[in-house]
Amino acid sequence: MTVRLESGRPIVVTGAAGFVGSHVMRAFVDIGRRVVATDLMSSAPTAALAGVSSDRLTYVPGDLRDLRTVDALLAAAGGPCDVVHVAALIQLAQLGQTLGESAPTATAALTSLEVNAMASWQLCGRFMESGLLARFLYVSTRSVFGGRAPTETRIAEDSPQQPAGIYGSSKAAAEIGLLALRDQFDIDLVIARITGVFGPWQGPASFIGQAVEAVLAGKPHRTETGGDDEYELTYVKDAVRGIVLLMEARRLQHSKYHLAPGDRLVKLSEVGAAFGAADPTCDVAFGRGAHSASLGRTPLDTSCAADDIGFVTRWALQDAIADYLRIERTGEYGHEAMATDIGMR
Repeated sequence: MTVRLESGRPIVVTGAAGFVGSHVMRAFVDIGRRVVATDLMSSAPTAALAGVSSDRLTYVPGDLRDLRTVDALLAAAGGPCDVVHVAALIQLAQLGQTLGESAPTATAALTSLEVNAMASWQLCGRFMESGLLARFLYVSTRSVFGGRAPTETRIAEDSPQQPAGIYGSSKAAAEIGLLALRDQFDIDLVIARITGVFGPWQGPASFIGQAVEAVLAGKPHRTETGGDDEYELTYVKDAVRGIVLLMEARRLQHSKYHLAPGDRLVKLSEVGAAFGAADPTCDVAFGRGAHSASLGRTPLDTSCAADDIGFVTRWALQDAIADYLRIERTGEYGHEAMATDIGMR
């Protein structure tokens, strides 16, 4: 399926200095959209813009909780525009609690709710009230199902939310409020849930990122346990390609889409083997056993994305890790949104 560029509208990308957001920003610049990017950082990451035309990018630093930042984004867009809302606050202590680590503070928990939920509603509402909003895409997460018991059936897009922890709950709250705005005011709003995303510029925030950092430093990466941990892994280029396809589609039939492999979970022992296959000089191995929090996941159903935009993941694990290492070593990125998917102007 080929999705044609809907218009020359500018597109606002939040969280553009973060891991996923920086890839999203790059992808839209790369396909020819004028991008208004924002984050707390003073400027866009240099690596994310290597090889793309920066004359199509306006960067507006600021905090989305401050309406002055939102108004500056509207002014920079200068007319009807789309919004891809990637920005989110992930407090690692909140995620670590599921692994038996220290609990987050109440203040940090409330900040997560304020940033991930309230700021999302405020952003959407402000753009909606301006009369300039075309399509609003909210990047969410499988964590909205983090408290769901495992089943044989994949998690459908319209399955009831069952979040666990502050992060999952804050993202679930954001979804509920945004969908209420969609229904109440008949706005073009869609939710894209992603999961297990890994790739360049992630840093040591994941098990794969930690292994990559060791490989780049010429060191072995071995853990005593974790080889049986199971995750639904998505290479960042696949996740971002799905986001681009959702934004560029003329019409969408659903309000929620899952951008994931949608087939099976992958063990970290397989990841270790993939490193060796991608680059025989890698010394990466995860020991036997699993962390309790890694057990009991269920893959996401991706039927809506497959039916509406023809989305399937393309990157096999070994190829994704090879590409990840290549980009980190050379700085040469390549394309995210393929010309075979996007009708280029």
